[in-house]
Amino acid sequence: MRIAALGLDAAEWWLVEQLMDEGLAPNLAAMRAGGTLCRLENLRAFRAEAPWTQFATGRPPGDTGYWSLVQYDPETYEVWERGAYDYDAFPPFWRGLRPTSPILFDLPQTRPEPDLGGTQVMAWGAHSAQYPRASNPKGLLREIDARFGPHPAYAQDNEPCWYDPAYFGALVEALHSGARTRIDVLRWLMERQPDWDLLMSVMSESHAVGHHGWHGVDPRHPFGDVVHAAAAGDHVRAVYRALDEQVGRLGALLPQGCAFVVFSVHGMQPNAGDLAAPMAAEVLHRLRFGRGLVQAPSERWRRRRGEPVVVPQGRWSVHMKRAFREVPPDGVRRFWWEQAPEGLRRVQQDLRRRLKRQSPPRRATFPEADIPPETDQDPADLAGELYKDISWQLPTWYRRSWPDMDAFVLPGYADIQIRVNVEGRERNGRVPAGDFDRACDAVEAELRRCCDARTGRPLVSEVIRTRPGDAHAPGPAPDLVVVCGDPFDAIVHPDAGLVGPYPMFRPGEHSSNGFALMTGPGIPAGRDLGARPALDLSATIAAIAAGAPPEGLAGTPMLVPAVVG
Repeated sequence: MRIAALGLDAAEWWLVEQLMDEGLAPNLAAMRAGGTLCRLENLRAFRAEAPWTQFATGRPPGDTGYWSLVQYDPETYEVWERGAYDYDAFPPFWRGLRPTSPILFDLPQTRPEPDLGGTQVMAWGAHSAQYPRASNPKGLLREIDARFGPHPAYAQDNEPCWYDPAYFGALVEALHSGARTRIDVLRWLMERQPDWDLLMSVMSESHAVGHHGWHGVDPRHPFGDVVHAAAAGDHVRAVYRALDEQVGRLGALLPQGCAFVVFSVHGMQPNAGDLAAPMAAEVLHRLRFGRGLVQAPSERWRRRRGEPVVVPQGRWSVHMKRAFREVPPDGVRRFWWEQAPEGLRRVQQDLRRRLKRQSPPRRATFPEADIPPETDQDPADLAGELYKDISWQLPTWYRRSWPDMDAFVLPGYADIQIRVNVEGRERNGRVPAGDFDRACDAVEAELRRCCDARTGRPLVSEVIRTRPGDAHAPGPAPDLVVVCGDPFDAIVHPDAGLVGPYPMFRPGEHSSNGFALMTGPGIPAGRDLGARPALDLSATIAAIAAGAPPEGLAGTPMLVPAVVG
């Protein structure tokens, strides 16, 4: 059976369902009424980084070893970001379907498959492509750029400028245009390749708008009363409605007898992870060395409940470097840094910048991106280009102290990810392997003593041990993943004191919630399958396409092939 699968990246099900019930997402509502629905439950830890690779391979991270974009070397204590999974051990599930003429357009975290044939395009507008702009056959992406242009939000949809109305408005305009153009490109590809048998693409727009505007739609978000929150909510709903329109456009283009699957592998929720990691890193540093590494303005005037959140002036990254700058280690400079008035320190900074002829910080605007052309290199020659510096993440400020700590916070894209400094595993390991669990217990106990400075609620919601009892067991880089509850901008530890407030990097982070709507011949109408593991989605698409249970996939088809066939 021909099948088209369209992902709505990080679209949260409860908001989709709300819009359908209000009559504002009629095309998705029609799929719900005329097809089969299921809600997907994805990874609890690493939910921001692993779901798309898990979807592509049909295998969990424990099999592929691809837990996170962030890599850590225990010999050097270095961290960096890697690109898309190489798919050598576990190829993408669509290769096992042996499609004769597939169209794979803009799937996140995938690589071109030279021997697959058909059409493959990477990084036209994916939010987290993790691969250079490429296509197979070569030259196709250049032709798409010439005919339709690149996605207008390419490389600009993840700037931490949610608080700037001008930036957010320009971003949303680009997202609307990009969503329409994506379906235009798919229509052209289908006309160019009318014998296609598998079509897959992912809409990135719901991902970007959710990160920037979730405080405007989620009533649980504590930042719902900040300036422009209502406008942010309008933007999020408008982009979701635009995606519903594009679902309808693509559905109308599909041939008779074609199955159609619209899905999301993870969703969006209030962001409790981006600030939790650097705050936890500061707490552990204070507990180990008796002092912090950064000097936050709040240490001068103390956070009080009910005070407004900190909103950066200019770009978030520039604000953080200025306001939460690293404290020098030596006594004299440290005394100056902590005791000098903020205004005098700022004058010193400006003078240093002028002497070094550094440009002033940029405003939070939406500039034109420098979009690279399609690469001419083969996948085997691009390995070095997939590795990226990750020093912009605040936990890396503490890296020089990691060898002298029992445990430290690794950078990541969700939650607090903690590594224990184990003898025989880390270069400068301090914790004997036999005391590994004790060290994990100690770190967990200290973080459970932290609470939200505004509400008094505990910081920690859940602690996940990735290798309990054996520090040398295979698994992800962190030994503990600490999941937080509601978002916060300042925390208090009984001994370490107040940390924050920090300005929020982005209001939305990923939830573990996904969904799938499936229609086509033999697919029951009006059926609700309830909640299923997200791994079942890959197996289901494969079963619909092949008419038989797939081999080598970890999930179970949600639809019996005999019913589908």
